[in-house]
Amino acid sequence: MKACGQSLGSLELSCCHFLNEPCLEVISQTCPGLQELNLSSCDRLQPQAFTHISKLTRLRRLVLYRTKIEQTAILSVLTFCIELRHLNLGSCVRIDDYDVVASMLAARCYSLRSLDLWRCRNLTDRGLAELVTGCRMLEELDLGWCPTLQSSTGCFQHLARNLPRLRKLFLTANRTVCDSDVEELAASCPSLQHLDILGTRLVSPASLKKLLQACPRLLLLDLSFCSQIDMRVVQELSGLFPNVAIKKSFTQ
Repeated sequence: MKACGQSLGSLELSCCHFLNEPCLEVISQTCPGLQELNLSSCDRLQPQAFTHISKLTRLRRLVLYRTKIEQTAILSVLTFCIELRHLNLGSCVRIDDYDVVASMLAARCYSLRSLDLWRCRNLTDRGLAELVTGCRMLEELDLGWCPTLQSSTGCFQHLARNLPRLRKLFLTANRTVCDSDVEELAASCPSLQHLDILGTRLVSPASLKKLLQACPRLLLLDLSFCSQIDMRVVQELSGLFPNVAIKKSFTQ
């Protein structure tokens, strides 16, 4: 790092189990122009180590998937790394309050394009509302397996209305997603290319047809384990919209 850090723009360290706090300290001191950092599944990094990332103020892409980062460190990073475009906090189980993180993102990271919150356990409709109001440039958002988000609060419709650039949305395993959510996506997100609503029982063929008609760029639609959608419906929709890959897995 001392030899080449000054000119380094991207650093991919996914699953590098040798990484520890002194390593991150060296990176933060010797790579002032770093724009991309991937620490996915670096399981030996202890929570306090991540505070060093806040010194990398030119970061545009940061992947912290399955790391031990905690609330204090991520808030520090978001305070100083305001040029972030892509952030992955998937399965970061030590973050206590994702609503606070969402609020900080909305206040500091206006240019965010993609955000992965897969398996975040405590994001509520209040946090999501702040996020989509402040980060209106978002094009990709993963809210898969986020059990505290409930369609009855109107959070998914509010999301659709505030993210006109949305291209990819993952609502995997949220059983509350319903027709009104899909219809709002159809009305508000014409650039949608990829939608995952695996596992909902509340979406009907009629709303999916509206979505497919309204979103001409749609390429992939995951309807696996959606109990109202059987293979006959999938075949009918595939015939009407042959450019869309419709995924359908089901239990026997």
